[in-house]
Amino acid sequence: ALAERHRLEIYRRFAAWVAKTYREVVLENLVLTDFAKRPTPEQGAQTEDAALRRLRTLAAPSLLRLAVLNAVAREGGRSTKLPPAFTSRDCPDCGHRNPPSTDLLVVCEHCGLLEDCDKRAGRNLLLAASASSPAVAQVP
Repeated sequence: ALAERHRLEIYRRFAAWVAKTYREVVLENLVLTDFAKRPTPEQGAQTEDAALRRLRTLAAPSLLRLAVLNAVAREGGRSTKLPPAFTSRDCPDCGHRNPPSTDLLVVCEHCGLLEDCDKRAGRNLLLAASASSPAVAQVP
């Protein structure tokens, strides 16, 4: 219970900082419950160790997202949810759709851009949001 309250306080403080720093927040419209599902016995649930079970309880992405959305709304900001499809595969520089990859650093097959897959997804979300709202700030 103490760890959960501590986590929620961290989420609340981070969300307040985001809401005060940015006037618009762009998020992937993910179904986060899929990430929290435990593996079935066929997928190896019996072999799941205690460390992995504990790790599942440390983070709550849906609570973090809710805290950010609430804080942005309280500050009068705007939040935009966009579909996550291909955000880490499409190159934000040339637009080429690369094949799926599990690597953290991804190289565009077309232009050679080497970039962290999460940064690439973020850039693509900002590009998509800015196409519908010119107020969205671009980040490097």
